[in-house]
Amino acid sequence: MVIGDRTWTHNYAEMGFVDGRTGKANSAWVALRELARKSGTLVGFVGPEKVKKQMQEIRRILREHVEREHFEISGDPLPYVSGSGYQAAFKIDCGPSFDS
Repeated sequence: MVIGDRTWTHNYAEMGFVDGRTGKANSAWVALRELARKSGTLVGFVGPEKVKKQMQEIRRILREHVEREHFEISGDPLPYVSGSGYQAAFKIDCGPSFDS
């Protein structure tokens, strides 16, 4: 993920996307990973209410993480664009080893 001139490469646990019951990645991480696979644009891949909740969780975690890293995301990091779906206000994609 790139915001401004800073780049992050973290796994789900380092970012805070852990399901407290299982210790595994939560559904918001799955949605963020799908957002990365789609180069920052996500049209609902499950029910609209579930996607909305996942986007809220991603926003919350990103804001917390960015605050710890001491820089800001101005505005909504994942705005909904009518006709296009959710559009990341930052660069995100998968590394070369993702599908290996």
